[in-house]
Parts: sequence; structure tokens; C-alpha cells
Amino acid sequence: MSSKGGLYGGVCSSTCSSQQLEYNSIPIILLFIKRIYTHIKDENIREEEIEKFIKINKLNKDMTKHKIKRVSK
Repeated sequence: MSSKGGLYGGVCSSTCSSQQLEYNSIPIILLFIKRIYTHIKDENIREEEIEKFIKINKLNKDMTKHKIKRVSK
């Protein structure tokens, strides 16, 4: 990585670059996505399961929710 801007230095700032690296490192397990969107029909229970996943894995809440929604489509 370069000293300025990191891996995404040509595309965005160093803050943006570190956020992009953090976002890309969020582990989204496809079986988890399948379970919460196929087997759980209640939106409230689905949100609770996502919250548990975030808490257990100590992930960034907003980024993880965004990535889960993106992967689920």
C-alpha cells in the first residue's frame, strides 16, 4: 500500500480507504443470509438475528447492515 490513501488512494481519501477496507473485511456468511431471509418471515425477528450477529462478531453496525442487505439481493 502506498503511504498516502492506502489501497484505494487513487479513488478516495485515506479515511474513505480505511472505511472501504473495513467494509470489505466484514464476514458475511451466505448460509446466514439464506436462513434469515428464507426461513424468518417476521421482520422484527430478522432484525434481532442481525443485531445478534453484529454483537457476537463485534462488527460496525451500519456497515454490516448495509452489506447484509446488499448481499441478500
